[in-house]
Amino acid sequence: MMESDDRGYIGSVVLYRPLNKPVYIEAGAWTIEGRLSNFWDWRFINKDGSLGKKGQGYGDFEKIKGVKIKHTITVKLPKGIKR
Repeated sequence: MMESDDRGYIGSVVLYRPLNKPVYIEAGAWTIEGRLSNFWDWRFINKDGSLGKKGQGYGDFEKIKGVKIKHTITVKLPKGIKR
C-alpha cells in the first residue's frame, strides 16, 4: 500500500481546527494509492508541552509557525541485553 504525506504533517505540531487544539501528528496519509485518505493519528499537546492522549480522525489542520520540538527517548532494555 503506497501512502503519501505530501503535506508534511507527520512529525509536526499543527492546530486541529475542529477542537482548536494543537496536536503532534504521529502517522497518517493524505493519499493512499492515489486516492484521498486524509486520515491521521495524533497526540494532543498538554499544557506543559508534553504529549497527551492519543486521537485519530480525518484532518482539518493548520500549520503553526515557530514551533520547536524537542525529542526525548527513554529506553528500558530487557534483562540479558547489554549496552
